[in-house]
Parts: sequence; structure tokens; C-alpha cells
Amino acid sequence: MFTRRHLKALASGRLSPWLEPGRSTLIVRKDHNKWECNEKVKPNDRGEAVECLGIMMMSERLCTKCGCIRRVGAAAMTEDETYLGVLVSITKGINEWWEYFAELQEESSEEPTDTDTDIVMGGM
Repeated sequence: MFTRRHLKALASGRLSPWLEPGRSTLIVRKDHNKWECNEKVKPNDRGEAVECLGIMMMSERLCTKCGCIRRVGAAAMTEDETYLGVLVSITKGINEWWEYFAELQEESSEEPTDTDTDIVMGGM
């Protein structure tokens, strides 16, 4: 099932309409370098809320454009700002669950055997 963030990514032309969301994970993919803020920051001329859409590196938890913390609905992006998926849940206030599009898998489709090199966002 597509979320509003998925549909927005599709409408932007950055994704193909045949993509389907995958399952959520705490492990951040190696090609997931950036995130896009979806915070509602101000109304436009018609009084409708406008999203921030600031793009930050994954190491930054706060948006440098609007100052808000990364929240559910933030887009997962590659270095060249291609959409990979979306932040679907944050548990215990620190564990971020990302859902990546299944069709946009990394080069290897095998499960990682050494998770020491993967990044887990959130708790220790």
C-alpha cells in the first residue's frame, strides 16, 4: 500500500509507477545517504500547509532548513537524491524503521552476514 510520501515520489517522476514498498527495517542501507524533511512549516497564499522539503545527510537528525527533527514520513534518498523509501515508524523515540522500495535493492540481493558494517539508526 502506498503512503502519501510514496505517491508524492511517484508524482515527482523520480520513481516508476510499478515500484512497490518493501518491508520495514532498522538497518539503514549503504546507499541511503540523505533524507528529505516533510514537516509542515507555513501556509501558502491559499492557506494550505507547505512542506519544508529540506534535504539533509543521514548524520543530521535535525533539518537545517526548518529546525525540526526527522519524523515519520521523511523520504529516504541516495547521494544523487533518488527516492529509496520512507521512514514509517519511530519506536521508543529513537529506533527508526525505514521501508525501502523492494525493486530498488542494492547491488547484492543476499541478506548481509556481517551487520557490523551496517548502520542502525537510533538506540545502542
